[in-house]
Amino acid sequence: MIIVVDNTRGSQNTYYNLLIMYLKSRKLAHRTVRDVAKMKDVLRNSKVDQIILSGSTAHIPEMDEMHAILNEMALRSGKPVLGICFGAQFICTYFGGTIERMSKMVCDWRCLNGTHENVKARFCARYRIDTIPTCMMSLSTSKLCGTNTIVHFRHMSSPITGLLFHPEYDKCTHHILDKLLGITTRRKE
Repeated sequence: MIIVVDNTRGSQNTYYNLLIMYLKSRKLAHRTVRDVAKMKDVLRNSKVDQIILSGSTAHIPEMDEMHAILNEMALRSGKPVLGICFGAQFICTYFGGTIERMSKMVCDWRCLNGTHENVKARFCARYRIDTIPTCMMSLSTSKLCGTNTIVHFRHMSSPITGLLFHPEYDKCTHHILDKLLGITTRRKE
Protein backbone atom coordinates (compact mmCIF):
# COMPACT_ATOMS: atom_id res chain seq x y z
CA MET A 1 0.00 0.00 0.00
CA ILE A 2 1.03 3.58 -0.66
CA ILE A 3 0.52 6.29 1.94
CA VAL A 4 -0.14 9.74 0.50
CA VAL A 5 0.71 12.48 2.98
CA ASP A 6 -1.78 15.20 2.07
CA ASN A 7 0.05 18.51 2.33
CA THR A 8 -2.81 20.48 0.78
CA ARG A 9 -4.17 21.72 4.12
CA GLY A 10 -7.67 20.67 3.12
CA SER A 11 -7.83 22.92 0.08
CA GLN A 12 -8.99 21.61 -3.26
CA ASN A 13 -5.70 21.02 -5.03
CA THR A 14 -5.66 19.96 -8.66
CA TYR A 15 -2.30 18.23 -8.35
CA TYR A 16 -3.34 16.22 -5.29
CA ASN A 17 -6.55 15.16 -7.06
CA LEU A 18 -4.56 14.17 -10.16
CA LEU A 19 -2.18 12.13 -8.01
CA ILE A 20 -5.10 10.19 -6.49
CA MET A 21 -6.61 9.68 -9.98
CA TYR A 22 -3.23 8.37 -11.20
CA LEU A 23 -3.00 5.88 -8.29
CA LYS A 24 -6.56 4.70 -8.95
CA SER A 25 -5.90 4.35 -12.69
CA ARG A 26 -2.94 2.10 -11.89
CA LYS A 27 -5.06 0.16 -9.37
CA LEU A 28 -2.52 0.90 -6.62
CA ALA A 29 -3.76 0.45 -3.06
CA HIS A 30 -3.36 3.73 -1.21
CA ARG A 31 -4.51 5.69 1.82
CA THR A 32 -4.42 9.41 2.36
CA VAL A 33 -3.08 10.64 5.69
CA ARG A 34 -3.95 14.10 6.98
CA ASP A 35 -3.14 13.88 10.71
CA VAL A 36 -0.51 12.49 13.05
CA ALA A 37 -2.77 9.92 14.79
CA LYS A 38 -3.77 8.35 11.45
CA MET A 39 -0.13 8.31 10.29
CA LYS A 40 0.92 6.47 13.45
CA ASP A 41 -1.95 3.99 13.03
CA VAL A 42 -1.24 3.30 9.34
CA LEU A 43 2.50 2.88 9.90
CA ARG A 44 1.87 0.54 12.83
CA ASN A 45 -0.98 -1.55 11.42
CA SER A 46 -0.65 -1.60 7.64
CA LYS A 47 1.70 -3.06 5.06
CA VAL A 48 3.22 0.16 3.70
CA ASP A 49 5.31 -0.14 0.56
CA GLN A 50 5.90 3.53 -0.23
CA ILE A 51 5.06 7.02 1.01
CA ILE A 52 4.33 10.00 -1.23
CA LEU A 53 4.64 13.53 0.14
CA SER A 54 2.15 15.50 -1.94
CA GLY A 55 2.43 18.98 -3.33
CA SER A 56 0.75 21.94 -1.66
CA THR A 57 -0.46 25.46 -2.33
CA ALA A 58 1.52 26.42 0.79
CA HIS A 59 5.26 27.03 0.79
CA ILE A 60 7.90 25.55 3.08
CA PRO A 61 8.43 28.81 5.03
CA GLU A 62 4.66 28.75 5.83
CA MET A 63 4.47 25.08 6.86
CA ASP A 64 2.44 24.44 9.99
CA GLU A 65 3.66 22.15 12.76
CA MET A 66 1.30 19.25 11.96
CA HIS A 67 2.48 19.02 8.34
CA ALA A 68 6.12 19.27 9.43
CA ILE A 69 5.56 16.34 11.83
CA LEU A 70 3.71 14.26 9.19
CA ASN A 71 6.45 14.75 6.60
CA GLU A 72 9.18 14.05 9.15
CA MET A 73 7.40 10.85 10.27
CA ALA A 74 7.41 9.70 6.65
CA LEU A 75 11.14 10.30 6.29
CA ARG A 76 11.88 8.51 9.57
CA SER A 77 9.67 5.51 8.73
CA GLY A 78 12.37 3.61 6.85
CA LYS A 79 9.98 3.26 3.90
CA PRO A 80 10.73 4.51 0.38
CA VAL A 81 9.59 8.14 0.11
CA LEU A 82 8.76 10.18 -2.99
CA GLY A 83 8.32 13.92 -2.53
CA ILE A 84 6.48 15.84 -5.25
CA CYS A 85 7.00 19.63 -5.49
CA PHE A 86 6.34 20.81 -1.89
CA GLY A 87 7.27 17.28 -0.74
CA ALA A 88 10.60 17.52 -2.59
CA GLN A 89 11.28 20.91 -1.06
CA PHE A 90 10.59 19.45 2.38
CA ILE A 91 12.99 16.55 1.75
CA CYS A 92 15.67 18.96 0.54
CA THR A 93 15.44 21.26 3.57
CA TYR A 94 15.01 18.39 6.05
CA PHE A 95 18.41 16.98 5.07
CA GLY A 96 20.13 20.39 5.09
CA GLY A 97 19.64 21.71 1.55
CA THR A 98 18.22 25.11 0.76
CA ILE A 99 15.36 26.48 -1.29
CA GLU A 100 15.03 29.94 -2.80
CA ARG A 101 12.01 32.03 -3.66
CA MET A 102 11.95 32.67 -7.41
CA SER A 103 11.26 36.09 -8.88
CA LYS A 104 7.90 34.81 -10.10
CA MET A 105 5.67 31.76 -9.89
CA VAL A 106 6.56 29.15 -12.52
CA CYS A 107 3.42 27.37 -13.69
CA ASP A 108 4.07 25.86 -17.11
CA TRP A 109 5.82 23.10 -19.05
CA ARG A 110 9.63 22.92 -18.97
CA CYS A 111 12.17 20.58 -20.57
CA LEU A 112 14.12 18.29 -18.26
CA ASN A 113 17.82 17.56 -18.67
CA GLY A 114 19.59 14.53 -17.22
CA THR A 115 17.78 11.31 -16.32
CA HIS A 116 14.65 12.41 -18.18
CA GLU A 117 16.37 13.99 -21.19
CA ASN A 118 14.01 15.75 -23.62
CA VAL A 119 10.93 15.16 -21.49
CA LYS A 120 8.65 18.12 -20.84
CA ALA A 121 7.17 18.23 -17.35
CA ARG A 122 4.59 20.41 -15.62
CA PHE A 123 5.88 22.82 -12.98
CA CYS A 124 3.89 24.94 -10.57
CA ALA A 125 6.27 26.32 -7.98
CA ARG A 126 7.20 29.54 -6.23
CA TYR A 127 10.40 28.13 -4.70
CA ARG A 128 13.26 26.37 -6.41
CA ILE A 129 15.92 24.13 -4.94
CA ASP A 130 19.02 26.25 -4.39
CA THR A 131 21.36 23.59 -2.99
CA ILE A 132 20.80 19.91 -2.33
CA PRO A 133 22.26 18.28 0.77
CA THR A 134 25.54 16.39 0.46
CA CYS A 135 23.66 13.10 1.01
CA MET A 136 21.64 13.67 -2.19
CA MET A 137 22.56 13.40 -5.85
CA SER A 138 21.06 15.38 -8.73
CA LEU A 139 19.37 13.37 -11.48
CA SER A 140 17.69 16.07 -13.60
CA THR A 141 17.70 19.83 -14.01
CA SER A 142 15.56 22.43 -15.74
CA LYS A 143 15.68 26.19 -16.32
CA LEU A 144 13.44 28.03 -13.85
CA CYS A 145 13.43 31.84 -13.98
CA GLY A 146 16.68 31.76 -15.94
CA THR A 147 18.51 29.55 -13.43
CA ASN A 148 19.51 25.94 -14.05
CA THR A 149 17.76 24.21 -11.13
CA ILE A 150 17.87 20.67 -9.72
CA VAL A 151 14.37 19.24 -10.23
CA HIS A 152 14.95 15.52 -9.55
CA PHE A 153 17.24 14.19 -6.85
CA ARG A 154 17.63 11.12 -4.69
CA HIS A 155 19.29 10.17 -1.45
CA MET A 156 22.55 8.28 -1.97
CA SER A 157 21.95 5.63 0.71
CA SER A 158 18.19 5.65 1.42
CA PRO A 159 15.18 5.15 -0.89
CA ILE A 160 14.19 8.82 -0.82
CA THR A 161 13.51 10.78 -4.02
CA GLY A 162 12.35 14.31 -4.75
CA LEU A 163 10.70 15.75 -7.88
CA LEU A 164 10.16 19.51 -8.08
CA PHE A 165 7.77 18.98 -11.01
CA HIS A 166 4.35 17.31 -11.20
CA PRO A 167 4.53 13.96 -13.05
CA GLU A 168 0.91 13.24 -12.05
CA TYR A 169 -0.30 16.16 -14.19
CA ASP A 170 -0.30 14.47 -17.59
CA LYS A 171 -0.09 11.00 -19.11
CA CYS A 172 3.10 12.03 -20.94
CA THR A 173 4.95 12.05 -17.58
CA HIS A 174 3.14 9.16 -15.85
CA HIS A 175 6.00 6.86 -16.93
CA ILE A 176 8.21 8.71 -14.43
CA LEU A 177 5.81 7.84 -11.59
CA ASP A 178 5.46 4.30 -12.94
CA LYS A 179 9.22 3.83 -12.75
CA LEU A 180 9.59 5.40 -9.29
CA LEU A 181 6.66 3.47 -7.79
CA GLY A 182 6.92 0.23 -9.77
CA ILE A 183 9.64 -1.41 -7.72
CA THR A 184 8.09 -0.86 -4.31
CA THR A 185 4.33 -1.01 -4.83
CA ARG A 186 1.85 -3.81 -5.24
CA ARG A 187 -1.17 -3.62 -7.45
CA LYS A 188 -4.60 -4.44 -6.00
CA GLU A 189 -5.78 -7.89 -6.93
